[in-house]
Amino acid sequence: MVLGVLRAPGSGSEAAPQPRIADLDGLVSRVAGTGTSATMTVSGPVRQLPGSVELCCYRIVQEALTNARRHAPGSEVTIGLGYTAAGISVLVANGAPSRRAEVPAAARRGYGLPGLRERVAMLRGEFQARPDDRGGFVVSAMLPAPVPAPDPASAPVPARALAAADTARDPA
Repeated sequence: MVLGVLRAPGSGSEAAPQPRIADLDGLVSRVAGTGTSATMTVSGPVRQLPGSVELCCYRIVQEALTNARRHAPGSEVTIGLGYTAAGISVLVANGAPSRRAEVPAAARRGYGLPGLRERVAMLRGEFQARPDDRGGFVVSAMLPAPVPAPDPASAPVPARALAAADTARDPA
């Protein structure tokens, strides 16, 4: 199943802008307002990625934060984004809960981690979700988005090459 129905026709969401990596700061702030402590670090040269990769990255962080809030209340969450020439790595880790989680049945429905696994697979990425040895949980992904090779036709022409070409045309 490929995420079920992505959007129901006529739901009004067709024209809604999709969240991007730049929107994660706002998400982290909103989550902090609910009592979940989260910090985010970014490494590597930040660059714009394809929209599908940016959306997937956002959804991974969003789902991991939601799960931490529901299943590990009071835990601290760390988010790491790592830009590389091959793409972006995403790591979201939460510690052990500081109090008992009371998860209503309605909160247990949805696509959750299996949906994220499918999203990442559609991008030909790698995904892992597992408990850690401290009683917390880790969600990680590598989303491919290679830096495009430079187009030789758009490369700047060195000044010496231009001067040589001018001399060859006008030997005066």
